[in-house]
Amino acid sequence: MSRTLSLPMMVLAALTLLIGGNSSASLISPDAEFSFAAPVVDAKEATDAIRAAVAPLGFKVTRQPRVRADGFFRAEFKRPPNTGVSLSGRVSCIHVGIYTSLSPEPKTTEATRLEATQIYNHLLASLKAANPTVLFFKSSGGSGGCEEAL
Repeated sequence: MSRTLSLPMMVLAALTLLIGGNSSASLISPDAEFSFAAPVVDAKEATDAIRAAVAPLGFKVTRQPRVRADGFFRAEFKRPPNTGVSLSGRVSCIHVGIYTSLSPEPKTTEATRLEATQIYNHLLASLKAANPTVLFFKSSGGSGGCEEAL
C-alpha cells in the first residue's frame, strides 16, 4: 500500500474537513511526532508503556493494539475535548503522532504548539525513565522512520 495520497484522495480529505464532516485523524498531520524503537517488547508492551506515560495527562485508550500478520500494529489514546496520541508501526520502529488540534473549535497556533510540546516532552521523559534501552528518532511529515536519532 502506498504511503502517498493521490490527488483525488487529498481533495476528498480537504472537502471533508471544510464541510465539517467526521474526519479521521489519519488524514491530519500530527502537531508533534517522534518514533521509538523497542525491539525487546511486543505491541502490547509498547502500548502499555505509552498508556502509563499518557494516563497522568488524562488520556484513555480508545483503540487497543491490533497486530496484523506482518507485525504492524496501531493503537490510539484520546482525552477530552479532542486531543489524541496515536501509535503505529512495528516494535522495531513505532511512530507516535500527537494530535492537539482536532477540536471543532480551532485553537490558536500557539496553543496547539504549546499543548503538543508539553505532551511530547512528557512522553519522551516518561519513556526514557521507564526503559533506558528504548531508542528515540525524529519523525517528520508522517515518514515515521527510525533513521535519525533525537
